[in-house]
Amino acid sequence: MHYWFSRELCWKEKIGGEWVESTPPRPEWALQQEDIPAIRFIPVWTTSSSLNDVKKHFFWKTVEALEHQYEEINIWLEKNDYEPLPKRHIQSTDFLNPQELQALEEQGLLIKKTPDPASTYTPDPDPPLPRQHIQISEGGFRFQARH
Repeated sequence: MHYWFSRELCWKEKIGGEWVESTPPRPEWALQQEDIPAIRFIPVWTTSSSLNDVKKHFFWKTVEALEHQYEEINIWLEKNDYEPLPKRHIQSTDFLNPQELQALEEQGLLIKKTPDPASTYTPDPDPPLPRQHIQISEGGFRFQARH
């Protein structure tokens, strides 16, 4: 059984207790032509949230080839008075993007830690000099001065 590893942009299967890169067979229509037909490309592109998701469907293509096809389709769409397809980017290796984090915070599912004042203490680079004691003894009398 194949599983998609989105952050690694590849399909893998477990063999002998280890995950090994292993692509599933290409769809029948993809064996007969090199380019992805626009009728197949557009629905996947528009319903995907990132290039990682697009690559999951068209795993035999490089990310660069998918971006190139996106650009070609957009040129054709614009020439024919259609709005361009939305942009898609590679999702970073972060588990959540800033918008997803904010949405989870707003739903109360995640709570941001407030910094501990003790942990954010930074010493003064120019601290004042420590107080000095001066003791002077003269003829049995003792004088003390504190500065």
